[in-house]
Amino acid sequence: MRAKLSPLLSLPLTLSAVSMARGRSSPSSRPLVTSIFALRQSSRLLFSSIRGGIECAPFLCFNKRLILFIQPSSKIHTSQSKKMWRESVDRIRFNQNITELEYAHKNQAPRRCTHIHLSLGSQGIGDEGATELAAALEANTYLTALYLRQNNIDDDGALALADALQKNKTLTILGLPRNRIKARGATALAETIGRHNRSLVTLNLTSNAIGEVGAHAFARTLETKGCALRALYLTQNAVGDGGVEALARALLTNKSLTELNLYQNNITAAGALALARALRTNSTLAELNLDMNKIGDEGAVAIAQSIDRHPSLRELCVYKNEIGQSGELAFAAVLQTNTTLTRLELGRNPLSVTGGVALAAALTTNTTLKHLGLRGCIEHNEDVMDALSKALLTNLTIVRLELDLQRSHLNDYLERNREYEQGLFDTKPAREIPLADGRA
Repeated sequence: MRAKLSPLLSLPLTLSAVSMARGRSSPSSRPLVTSIFALRQSSRLLFSSIRGGIECAPFLCFNKRLILFIQPSSKIHTSQSKKMWRESVDRIRFNQNITELEYAHKNQAPRRCTHIHLSLGSQGIGDEGATELAAALEANTYLTALYLRQNNIDDDGALALADALQKNKTLTILGLPRNRIKARGATALAETIGRHNRSLVTLNLTSNAIGEVGAHAFARTLETKGCALRALYLTQNAVGDGGVEALARALLTNKSLTELNLYQNNITAAGALALARALRTNSTLAELNLDMNKIGDEGAVAIAQSIDRHPSLRELCVYKNEIGQSGELAFAAVLQTNTTLTRLELGRNPLSVTGGVALAAALTTNTTLKHLGLRGCIEHNEDVMDALSKALLTNLTIVRLELDLQRSHLNDYLERNREYEQGLFDTKPAREIPLADGRA
């Protein structure tokens, strides 16, 4: 019998994720998470799955900055392969030295690994698999990141993982996007992070259903003294204005959170006003995503005014938020004085010509913004395009400008700025670039 092996999934920052192997099975069979002792007892991570009785090849991680996918054989039906597989599993089970395994890559034996990321995306493990993983996590001391995207995990699975996090002190990243976690599971995770766990710093609950109740639970966690959570992703969770107002109150005192993602959560001006009040006091938030909400001009003006002198906010995304001329003028005014913002996303808002020209004019004095998103805003307005061209004559920091219609001379300026950012010029480059038609 043959087993299909999923490819290695690369992740940023030179770390990678190891995908679970898959075997052929009938549509009715459910994948069962096995070899859980590998997580419980081992100083290495070796993980396998069984579908329809088919054993799949192991995956092994090694080296502090490199995760290697070891594939002893893509055909697991030979007796020798099964023997090697069983020997490796036994070594893991009894916590023996895995570095002496027969498996090697380019004739180099595996070395000790201190950072292990495991990705089991879209495996359908459900609450049963999540519970088994949770039991393994309680004693495991080497897994640092676990990604369980789109696995039909409900509140029971989330409760099991929350219980495991009370004992596990090494996991720093937990990704649970596109599952079925509701308020009960979210509350359990939040309470564990707030009361018992100080090692988890990133939690991704994108596209679940935690609602306003779940948002309130995380707000209480963020208010907890000693909270270590740095990044919280609550994209598409219907938290609404009520949930956002609770999170905003928590930001008044929280000193750990640097990234908050509230993309598409039915947030209106009321929620934006609450966040604006928090931002006037908060000094640690670095990234705020409010894309695909309905904050309007009122919310945009309040947010813009609150970040004018914010000491740490680097990225603000308000894509498709029904922001008109008042909001864009407020952001233009902020860009003239703000010295921390490096990314501003305003795409798919009904921006006016007046606002577009004002934003362009702000770029003549701003020296920190690198990324400005205006896609779907100004269409093909020549007045705005001319204003942007004039701004880029002197602006040396913008390296990414998102527009519906890219102009070749604007791209020339952006390329010049990218080269300048990379240090390819000994001195500041000439600000004016001669164009084909003789214009500058």
